[in-house]
Amino acid sequence: MSNNLFGKFFKNFGFFCVWLLLPSITYASMADVKGLRIWPSPGSTRVVFDLNKSVQYKVYTLTSPNRVVVDLQDVQFNVNVKQVALRNTNINNLRVGKQDNKNTRIVFETATLLKPNSFLLTPNEKYGYRLVVDLESSEKQSILALFDLDQIKNGAPTQNNKKYVGQSMSAVNSNSRDFIIAIDAGHGGEDPGAIGHLGTREKDVALKIARELKCIINNNRGFRGFLIRDGDYYIGLRDRMQRARTQNADLFISIHADAFTSPRVVGSSVFILSKGGASSEAARRLAEKENRADLVGGVSLGNKGNILASVLLDLSQTANEDASLESASHVLRSLGQVTTLHKRYVERAGFAVLKAPDMPSILIETGFISNPNSEKALRSVGHQRQIARNIMAGVQRYFATKPKRVMPTAVAMSKSQPKPQGLYYIVKKGDTLGLVANKHKVSIQSLRLVNKLNRDCIMAQQKLIIPTKLN
Repeated sequence: MSNNLFGKFFKNFGFFCVWLLLPSITYASMADVKGLRIWPSPGSTRVVFDLNKSVQYKVYTLTSPNRVVVDLQDVQFNVNVKQVALRNTNINNLRVGKQDNKNTRIVFETATLLKPNSFLLTPNEKYGYRLVVDLESSEKQSILALFDLDQIKNGAPTQNNKKYVGQSMSAVNSNSRDFIIAIDAGHGGEDPGAIGHLGTREKDVALKIARELKCIINNNRGFRGFLIRDGDYYIGLRDRMQRARTQNADLFISIHADAFTSPRVVGSSVFILSKGGASSEAARRLAEKENRADLVGGVSLGNKGNILASVLLDLSQTANEDASLESASHVLRSLGQVTTLHKRYVERAGFAVLKAPDMPSILIETGFISNPNSEKALRSVGHQRQIARNIMAGVQRYFATKPKRVMPTAVAMSKSQPKPQGLYYIVKKGDTLGLVANKHKVSIQSLRLVNKLNRDCIMAQQKLIIPTKLN
Protein backbone atom coordinates (compact mmCIF):
# COMPACT_ATOMS: atom_id res chain seq x y z
CA MET A 1 0.00 0.00 0.00
CA SER A 2 2.78 2.34 0.88
CA ASN A 3 4.52 1.56 -2.41
CA ASN A 4 1.36 2.52 -4.32
CA LEU A 5 1.13 5.78 -2.42
CA PHE A 6 4.73 6.62 -3.21
CA GLY A 7 4.15 5.69 -6.86
CA LYS A 8 1.09 7.94 -7.12
CA PHE A 9 3.00 10.74 -5.36
CA PHE A 10 5.92 10.68 -7.78
CA LYS A 11 3.59 10.30 -10.76
CA ASN A 12 1.54 13.34 -9.71
CA PHE A 13 4.71 15.25 -8.79
CA GLY A 14 6.08 14.58 -12.26
CA PHE A 15 2.91 15.89 -13.90
CA PHE A 16 3.10 18.94 -11.63
CA CYS A 17 6.72 19.65 -12.68
CA VAL A 18 5.82 19.34 -16.37
CA TRP A 19 2.90 21.71 -15.81
CA LEU A 20 5.27 24.24 -14.20
CA LEU A 21 7.70 23.96 -17.09
CA LEU A 22 5.09 24.40 -19.83
CA PRO A 23 4.89 28.24 -19.63
CA SER A 24 8.67 28.59 -19.77
CA ILE A 25 8.88 26.20 -22.72
CA THR A 26 6.13 28.18 -24.49
CA TYR A 27 7.79 31.54 -23.82
CA ALA A 28 11.18 30.22 -24.89
CA SER A 29 9.76 29.49 -28.36
CA MET A 30 8.21 32.94 -28.65
CA ALA A 31 9.91 35.95 -30.24
CA ASP A 32 10.79 38.88 -28.02
CA VAL A 33 9.94 42.46 -29.05
CA LYS A 34 12.83 44.26 -27.37
CA GLY A 35 12.34 47.78 -28.67
CA LEU A 36 10.15 50.10 -30.70
CA ARG A 37 11.58 53.15 -32.50
CA ILE A 38 9.78 55.74 -34.60
CA TRP A 39 11.54 57.94 -37.18
CA PRO A 40 9.59 60.87 -38.69
CA SER A 41 10.49 62.09 -42.18
CA PRO A 42 8.74 64.41 -44.66
CA GLY A 43 5.34 62.89 -45.41
CA SER A 44 6.19 59.52 -43.90
CA THR A 45 6.85 57.85 -40.56
CA ARG A 46 9.03 54.77 -40.09
CA VAL A 47 8.19 52.34 -37.28
CA VAL A 48 10.87 49.81 -36.33
CA PHE A 49 10.35 46.78 -34.06
CA ASP A 50 13.54 45.25 -32.61
CA LEU A 51 13.25 41.45 -32.39
CA ASN A 52 15.40 38.57 -31.20
CA LYS A 53 14.16 36.30 -34.01
CA SER A 54 12.03 36.31 -37.12
CA VAL A 55 8.25 36.63 -36.66
CA GLN A 56 5.02 36.05 -38.51
CA TYR A 57 3.10 39.30 -38.82
CA LYS A 58 0.20 41.00 -40.56
CA VAL A 59 -0.23 44.71 -41.30
CA TYR A 60 -3.51 46.28 -42.42
CA THR A 61 -5.55 49.49 -42.16
CA LEU A 62 -8.91 50.35 -40.65
CA THR A 63 -11.09 53.44 -41.01
CA SER A 64 -13.54 55.41 -38.86
CA PRO A 65 -11.25 56.24 -37.16
CA ASN A 66 -8.11 55.82 -39.26
CA ARG A 67 -5.78 53.14 -37.91
CA VAL A 68 -2.84 51.01 -38.97
CA VAL A 69 -2.83 47.63 -37.22
CA VAL A 70 0.18 45.36 -36.76
CA ASP A 71 -0.54 41.80 -35.56
CA LEU A 72 2.50 39.89 -34.30
CA GLN A 73 2.25 36.13 -33.80
CA ASP A 74 3.94 34.26 -30.96
CA VAL A 75 5.64 37.26 -29.36
CA GLN A 76 6.33 38.76 -25.97
CA PHE A 77 5.96 42.54 -26.14
CA ASN A 78 8.37 44.13 -23.67
CA VAL A 79 8.07 47.78 -24.62
CA ASN A 80 6.45 50.60 -22.62
CA VAL A 81 4.62 52.40 -25.44
CA LYS A 82 4.00 55.42 -23.20
CA GLN A 83 7.70 56.22 -23.54
CA VAL A 84 7.65 56.11 -27.35
CA ALA A 85 7.83 59.66 -28.75
CA LEU A 86 5.19 60.49 -31.36
CA ARG A 87 6.15 64.13 -31.88
CA ASN A 88 6.44 65.27 -35.52
CA THR A 89 4.94 62.00 -36.74
CA ASN A 90 1.62 61.33 -38.45
CA ILE A 91 0.63 59.07 -35.52
CA ASN A 92 -1.84 60.50 -32.98
CA ASN A 93 -1.87 57.63 -30.53
CA LEU A 94 -0.37 54.18 -29.99
CA ARG A 95 -1.84 51.29 -28.02
CA VAL A 96 -1.02 47.63 -27.51
CA GLY A 97 -3.21 44.70 -26.58
CA LYS A 98 -2.87 40.94 -26.16
CA GLN A 99 -5.15 38.86 -28.37
CA ASP A 100 -4.31 35.71 -26.43
CA ASN A 101 -1.33 34.40 -24.51
CA LYS A 102 0.87 34.41 -27.61
CA ASN A 103 -0.24 37.10 -30.05
CA THR A 104 0.00 40.89 -29.75
CA ARG A 105 -1.85 43.64 -31.61
CA ILE A 106 -0.34 47.13 -31.97
CA VAL A 107 -2.70 49.88 -33.15
CA PHE A 108 -1.46 53.18 -34.57
CA GLU A 109 -4.20 55.83 -34.59
CA THR A 110 -3.55 58.32 -37.41
CA ALA A 111 -5.04 61.64 -38.46
CA THR A 112 -5.41 60.53 -42.09
CA LEU A 113 -5.53 57.23 -43.92
CA LEU A 114 -1.96 56.00 -44.40
CA LYS A 115 -0.52 53.31 -46.62
CA PRO A 116 1.72 50.87 -44.72
CA ASN A 117 4.73 49.33 -46.41
CA SER A 118 6.32 46.59 -44.29
CA PHE A 119 9.32 44.28 -44.55
CA LEU A 120 11.44 42.12 -42.24
CA LEU A 121 15.19 42.73 -42.03
CA THR A 122 17.70 40.06 -41.03
CA PRO A 123 20.56 40.79 -38.59
CA ASN A 124 23.55 42.90 -39.61
CA GLU A 125 26.58 44.36 -37.81
CA LYS A 126 24.47 46.92 -35.90
CA TYR A 127 21.04 45.34 -35.37
CA GLY A 128 19.32 42.01 -34.91
CA TYR A 129 16.05 41.14 -36.60
CA ARG A 130 13.86 44.15 -37.35
CA LEU A 131 10.31 44.57 -38.60
CA VAL A 132 10.02 47.86 -40.48
CA VAL A 133 6.66 49.50 -41.18
CA ASP A 134 6.72 52.70 -43.25
CA LEU A 135 3.50 54.72 -42.91
CA GLU A 136 3.08 56.87 -46.01
CA SER A 137 0.31 59.26 -46.95
CA SER A 138 -1.72 58.22 -49.97
CA GLU A 139 -0.53 61.09 -52.17
CA LYS A 140 3.12 60.64 -51.17
CA GLN A 141 3.71 56.94 -51.61
CA SER A 142 7.24 57.03 -52.97
CA ILE A 143 10.29 58.73 -51.54
CA LEU A 144 10.90 60.41 -54.86
CA ALA A 145 7.34 61.73 -55.07
CA LEU A 146 7.67 63.01 -51.50
CA PHE A 147 10.75 64.94 -52.45
CA ASP A 148 9.13 66.43 -55.55
CA LEU A 149 6.17 67.71 -53.51
CA ASP A 150 8.39 69.19 -50.82
CA GLN A 151 10.52 70.99 -53.42
CA ILE A 152 7.46 72.30 -55.25
CA LYS A 153 6.18 73.83 -52.03
CA ASN A 154 9.48 75.65 -51.67
CA GLY A 155 9.53 76.83 -55.28
CA ALA A 156 12.39 74.66 -56.48
CA PRO A 157 12.54 73.32 -60.04
CA THR A 158 11.75 69.70 -60.76
CA GLN A 159 11.15 67.75 -63.94
CA ASN A 160 7.43 67.88 -63.16
CA ASN A 161 7.38 71.51 -61.98
CA LYS A 162 9.76 73.69 -64.00
CA LYS A 163 8.72 77.07 -62.56
CA TYR A 164 12.18 78.19 -61.41
CA VAL A 165 10.53 80.65 -59.04
CA GLY A 166 13.24 80.30 -56.38
CA GLN A 167 16.01 81.88 -58.46
CA SER A 168 17.47 85.35 -58.28
CA MET A 169 15.98 87.89 -60.67
CA SER A 170 19.34 88.33 -62.40
CA ALA A 171 19.40 84.64 -63.32
CA VAL A 172 15.85 84.80 -64.64
CA ASN A 173 16.40 87.94 -66.67
CA SER A 174 19.50 86.51 -68.33
CA ASN A 175 17.42 83.51 -69.47
CA SER A 176 19.82 81.12 -67.69
CA ARG A 177 19.48 79.13 -64.55
CA ASP A 178 21.68 78.62 -61.54
CA PHE A 179 24.06 75.70 -61.24
CA ILE A 180 22.21 73.19 -59.04
CA ILE A 181 24.16 71.30 -56.37
CA ALA A 182 22.69 68.20 -54.67
CA ILE A 183 24.04 67.89 -51.11
CA ASP A 184 23.74 64.43 -49.60
CA ALA A 185 24.30 64.05 -45.85
CA GLY A 186 25.36 60.43 -45.40
CA HIS A 187 23.54 57.88 -43.24
CA GLY A 188 20.61 59.03 -41.04
CA GLY A 189 17.80 57.52 -39.02
CA GLU A 190 18.46 53.87 -38.23
CA ASP A 191 21.98 54.19 -39.59
CA PRO A 192 24.18 56.40 -37.36
CA GLY A 193 27.30 55.81 -39.44
CA ALA A 194 30.63 55.88 -37.62
CA ILE A 195 30.65 56.84 -33.93
CA GLY A 196 33.54 58.65 -32.21
CA HIS A 197 34.92 58.14 -28.71
CA LEU A 198 32.84 61.10 -27.45
CA GLY A 199 29.70 59.58 -28.92
CA THR A 200 29.68 61.86 -31.98
CA ARG A 201 27.61 60.26 -34.73
CA GLU A 202 28.62 60.53 -38.36
CA LYS A 203 25.04 61.13 -39.47
CA ASP A 204 24.80 64.26 -37.28
CA VAL A 205 28.13 65.72 -38.40
CA ALA A 206 27.30 65.06 -42.06
CA LEU A 207 23.92 66.80 -41.77
CA LYS A 208 25.37 69.85 -40.02
CA ILE A 209 28.08 70.30 -42.65
CA ALA A 210 25.51 69.72 -45.41
CA ARG A 211 23.26 72.45 -43.99
CA GLU A 212 26.19 74.87 -43.76
CA LEU A 213 27.15 74.05 -47.33
CA LYS A 214 23.61 74.65 -48.56
CA CYS A 215 23.53 78.10 -46.94
CA ILE A 216 26.90 79.03 -48.41
CA ILE A 217 25.95 77.79 -51.88
CA ASN A 218 22.66 79.69 -51.84
CA ASN A 219 24.46 82.85 -50.75
CA ASN A 220 26.48 82.84 -53.98
CA ARG A 221 24.88 84.24 -57.10
CA GLY A 222 24.51 81.71 -59.87
CA PHE A 223 24.29 78.67 -57.56
CA ARG A 224 21.49 76.83 -55.80
CA GLY A 225 21.95 74.00 -53.35
CA PHE A 226 19.39 71.59 -51.95
CA LEU A 227 19.59 68.86 -49.34
CA ILE A 228 18.87 65.24 -50.16
CA ARG A 229 17.80 64.77 -46.53
CA ASP A 230 17.17 67.55 -44.01
CA GLY A 231 16.44 65.55 -40.89
CA ASP A 232 17.28 62.39 -38.96
CA TYR A 233 15.79 59.74 -41.25
CA TYR A 234 17.26 57.21 -43.64
CA ILE A 235 17.07 57.35 -47.44
CA GLY A 236 18.15 54.45 -49.64
CA LEU A 237 21.34 54.92 -51.64
CA ARG A 238 19.58 54.67 -54.98
CA ASP A 239 16.84 57.05 -53.86
CA ARG A 240 19.45 59.68 -52.93
CA MET A 241 20.74 59.58 -56.47
CA GLN A 242 17.20 59.66 -57.89
CA ARG A 243 16.37 62.77 -55.86
CA ALA A 244 19.36 64.55 -57.36
CA ARG A 245 18.35 63.50 -60.88
CA THR A 246 14.78 64.71 -60.36
CA GLN A 247 16.14 68.15 -59.48
CA ASN A 248 18.34 68.25 -62.60
CA ALA A 249 21.43 68.64 -60.41
CA ASP A 250 24.70 69.64 -62.06
CA LEU A 251 26.82 68.13 -59.27
CA PHE A 252 26.16 65.54 -56.54
CA ILE A 253 28.15 65.86 -53.29
CA SER A 254 27.88 63.16 -50.60
CA ILE A 255 29.27 64.15 -47.19
CA HIS A 256 30.65 61.69 -44.61
CA ALA A 257 33.02 61.43 -41.63
CA ASP A 258 34.49 57.94 -41.51
CA ALA A 259 36.13 55.85 -38.77
CA PHE A 260 39.16 53.57 -38.84
CA THR A 261 40.42 50.82 -36.57
CA SER A 262 43.40 52.97 -35.55
CA PRO A 263 42.67 56.30 -33.80
CA ARG A 264 45.90 57.72 -35.26
CA VAL A 265 44.57 57.90 -38.83
CA VAL A 266 43.63 61.46 -39.83
CA GLY A 267 42.76 63.55 -42.85
CA SER A 268 40.05 64.37 -45.37
CA SER A 269 39.53 62.46 -48.61
CA VAL A 270 37.58 62.94 -51.82
CA PHE A 271 36.33 59.94 -53.82
CA ILE A 272 34.77 59.33 -57.20
CA LEU A 273 33.20 56.17 -58.58
CA SER A 274 35.55 53.47 -59.81
CA LYS A 275 34.37 51.28 -62.66
CA GLY A 276 37.16 48.84 -61.91
CA GLY A 277 39.08 48.22 -58.72
CA ALA A 278 39.47 50.64 -55.83
CA SER A 279 42.51 52.94 -55.65
CA SER A 280 43.55 51.35 -52.34
CA GLU A 281 42.54 48.59 -49.95
CA ALA A 282 41.26 51.20 -47.51
CA ALA A 283 39.11 52.75 -50.25
CA ARG A 284 37.67 49.35 -51.12
CA ARG A 285 36.76 48.65 -47.49
CA LEU A 286 35.23 52.09 -47.09
CA ALA A 287 33.06 51.62 -50.17
CA GLU A 288 31.93 48.21 -48.93
CA LYS A 289 30.99 49.72 -45.58
CA GLU A 290 29.07 52.62 -47.14
CA ASN A 291 27.30 50.30 -49.58
CA ARG A 292 26.03 48.23 -46.63
CA ALA A 293 24.21 51.32 -45.34
CA ASP A 294 20.93 50.13 -46.88
CA LEU A 295 21.13 46.98 -44.73
CA VAL A 296 21.56 49.11 -41.60
CA GLY A 297 19.27 51.98 -42.53
CA GLY A 298 16.52 49.62 -43.64
CA VAL A 299 15.61 49.20 -47.32
CA SER A 300 13.41 46.47 -48.75
CA LEU A 301 15.29 44.38 -51.30
CA GLY A 302 12.15 42.77 -52.64
CA ASN A 303 11.86 44.87 -55.80
CA LYS A 304 13.94 42.89 -58.28
CA GLY A 305 12.77 45.19 -61.10
CA ASN A 306 15.36 47.74 -60.02
CA ILE A 307 18.26 45.46 -61.01
CA LEU A 308 18.07 46.23 -64.73
CA ALA A 309 17.78 49.96 -64.03
CA SER A 310 20.84 49.76 -61.80
CA VAL A 311 22.88 48.10 -64.54
CA LEU A 312 21.86 50.76 -67.07
CA LEU A 313 22.75 53.51 -64.61
CA ASP A 314 26.16 51.96 -64.01
CA LEU A 315 26.87 51.83 -67.76
CA SER A 316 25.87 55.44 -68.37
CA GLN A 317 27.99 56.68 -65.44
CA THR A 318 31.13 56.32 -67.56
CA ALA A 319 30.31 59.53 -69.44
CA ASN A 320 30.65 61.56 -66.24
CA GLU A 321 33.94 60.07 -65.04
CA ASP A 322 36.10 62.94 -66.31
CA ALA A 323 33.74 65.58 -64.92
CA SER A 324 33.65 63.82 -61.54
CA LEU A 325 37.43 63.68 -61.42
CA GLU A 326 37.76 67.36 -62.34
CA SER A 327 35.28 68.55 -59.70
CA ALA A 328 36.76 66.22 -57.06
CA SER A 329 40.27 67.54 -57.76
CA HIS A 330 39.18 71.15 -57.22
CA VAL A 331 37.41 70.28 -53.97
CA LEU A 332 40.35 68.21 -52.70
CA ARG A 333 42.83 71.04 -53.29
CA SER A 334 40.52 73.49 -51.54
CA LEU A 335 40.06 71.19 -48.53
CA GLY A 336 43.83 70.87 -48.27
CA GLN A 337 43.96 74.57 -47.35
CA VAL A 338 41.94 74.08 -44.16
CA THR A 339 42.53 70.47 -43.05
CA THR A 340 45.02 67.64 -43.32
CA LEU A 341 44.51 65.41 -46.37
CA HIS A 342 44.52 61.65 -45.91
CA LYS A 343 45.66 61.24 -49.52
CA ARG A 344 46.81 64.06 -51.78
CA TYR A 345 45.00 62.64 -54.78
CA VAL A 346 41.39 61.81 -55.61
CA GLU A 347 40.62 58.21 -54.66
CA ARG A 348 38.33 55.78 -56.44
CA ALA A 349 36.00 53.07 -55.18
CA GLY A 350 32.67 51.47 -56.04
CA PHE A 351 30.29 53.66 -54.03
CA ALA A 352 26.68 52.89 -54.92
CA VAL A 353 25.58 56.41 -54.02
CA LEU A 354 27.84 57.88 -56.74
CA LYS A 355 26.28 55.93 -59.61
CA ALA A 356 24.32 58.86 -61.04
CA PRO A 357 24.02 58.65 -64.83
CA ASP A 358 23.78 62.30 -65.79
CA MET A 359 25.83 64.35 -63.34
CA PRO A 360 29.36 64.34 -61.91
CA SER A 361 29.30 62.85 -58.40
CA ILE A 362 31.81 63.01 -55.55
CA LEU A 363 31.98 61.66 -52.01
CA ILE A 364 33.83 63.67 -49.32
CA GLU A 365 35.17 62.15 -46.12
CA THR A 366 35.53 65.31 -44.05
CA GLY A 367 37.73 63.60 -41.47
CA PHE A 368 38.14 60.48 -39.34
CA ILE A 369 35.68 60.64 -36.48
CA SER A 370 37.68 57.83 -34.83
CA ASN A 371 40.61 60.24 -34.27
CA PRO A 372 40.09 62.18 -31.00
CA ASN A 373 41.37 65.49 -32.38
CA SER A 374 39.42 65.11 -35.61
CA GLU A 375 36.27 64.26 -33.67
CA LYS A 376 36.59 67.42 -31.57
CA ALA A 377 37.12 69.49 -34.71
CA LEU A 378 34.14 67.92 -36.48
CA ARG A 379 31.95 68.78 -33.47
CA SER A 380 32.92 72.46 -33.82
CA VAL A 381 30.49 74.71 -35.67
CA GLY A 382 33.40 76.87 -36.80
CA HIS A 383 35.22 73.89 -38.31
CA GLN A 384 32.03 72.61 -39.95
CA ARG A 385 31.51 76.03 -41.52
CA GLN A 386 35.11 76.21 -42.72
CA ILE A 387 34.86 72.77 -44.30
CA ALA A 388 31.69 73.88 -46.09
CA ARG A 389 33.32 77.12 -47.29
CA ASN A 390 36.26 75.28 -48.75
CA ILE A 391 34.05 72.73 -50.47
CA MET A 392 32.19 75.63 -52.04
CA ALA A 393 35.47 77.26 -53.13
CA GLY A 394 36.37 74.07 -54.98
CA VAL A 395 32.90 73.90 -56.52
CA GLN A 396 33.19 77.49 -57.75
CA ARG A 397 36.55 76.80 -59.38
CA TYR A 398 35.12 73.75 -61.11
CA PHE A 399 32.13 75.66 -62.54
CA ALA A 400 34.18 78.75 -63.43
CA THR A 401 34.85 77.36 -66.91
CA LYS A 402 31.42 75.79 -67.41
CA PRO A 403 28.72 77.50 -69.50
CA LYS A 404 25.55 78.58 -67.74
CA ARG A 405 22.63 76.21 -68.18
CA VAL A 406 19.89 77.82 -70.28
CA MET A 407 16.44 78.06 -68.77
CA PRO A 408 13.50 76.88 -70.89
CA THR A 409 11.86 79.94 -72.44
CA ALA A 410 8.44 78.78 -71.33
CA VAL A 411 9.34 79.12 -67.68
CA ALA A 412 11.25 82.40 -67.83
CA MET A 413 9.62 85.08 -65.70
CA SER A 414 8.63 88.42 -67.18
CA LYS A 415 11.23 91.20 -66.91
CA SER A 416 8.43 93.69 -66.35
CA GLN A 417 7.13 91.93 -63.23
CA PRO A 418 6.14 94.70 -60.77
CA LYS A 419 7.75 94.90 -57.36
CA PRO A 420 5.39 93.42 -54.75
CA GLN A 421 4.21 95.54 -51.86
CA GLY A 422 4.34 94.36 -48.24
CA LEU A 423 5.18 94.89 -44.59
CA TYR A 424 8.58 94.65 -42.94
CA TYR A 425 9.74 92.11 -40.35
CA ILE A 426 13.00 92.23 -38.36
CA VAL A 427 14.47 88.76 -38.00
CA LYS A 428 14.92 87.59 -34.41
CA LYS A 429 17.47 85.13 -33.08
CA GLY A 430 16.30 81.57 -33.77
CA ASP A 431 14.09 82.54 -36.72
CA THR A 432 14.21 80.55 -39.92
CA LEU A 433 12.67 81.44 -43.26
CA GLY A 434 10.08 78.71 -42.71
CA LEU A 435 9.11 80.04 -39.28
CA VAL A 436 8.75 83.59 -40.62
CA ALA A 437 6.62 82.31 -43.50
CA ASN A 438 4.35 80.33 -41.16
CA LYS A 439 4.05 83.23 -38.72
CA HIS A 440 2.83 85.61 -41.43
CA LYS A 441 0.89 82.95 -43.37
CA VAL A 442 2.85 83.39 -46.59
CA SER A 443 4.88 80.94 -48.67
CA ILE A 444 8.64 80.54 -48.47
CA GLN A 445 8.63 81.02 -52.25
CA SER A 446 7.06 84.48 -51.99
CA LEU A 447 9.48 85.51 -49.22
CA ARG A 448 12.42 84.52 -51.40
CA LEU A 449 11.01 86.35 -54.40
CA VAL A 450 10.18 89.71 -52.82
CA ASN A 451 13.41 89.79 -50.81
CA LYS A 452 15.55 88.54 -53.73
CA LEU A 453 17.01 85.79 -51.54
CA ASN A 454 19.39 83.25 -53.02
CA ARG A 455 19.44 81.18 -49.83
CA ASP A 456 17.16 80.01 -47.04
CA CYS A 457 19.54 81.21 -44.30
CA ILE A 458 18.61 84.47 -42.60
CA MET A 459 20.36 86.39 -39.82
CA ALA A 460 19.17 88.21 -36.69
CA GLN A 461 18.31 91.90 -37.30
CA GLN A 462 17.87 91.27 -41.03
CA LYS A 463 14.93 93.20 -42.50
CA LEU A 464 12.51 91.11 -44.57
CA ILE A 465 9.61 92.27 -46.70
CA ILE A 466 6.43 90.33 -45.89
CA PRO A 467 4.32 90.25 -49.06
CA THR A 468 0.65 91.15 -48.72
CA LYS A 469 -0.17 91.54 -52.39
CA LEU A 470 1.39 90.27 -55.60
CA ASN A 471 0.22 92.35 -58.57
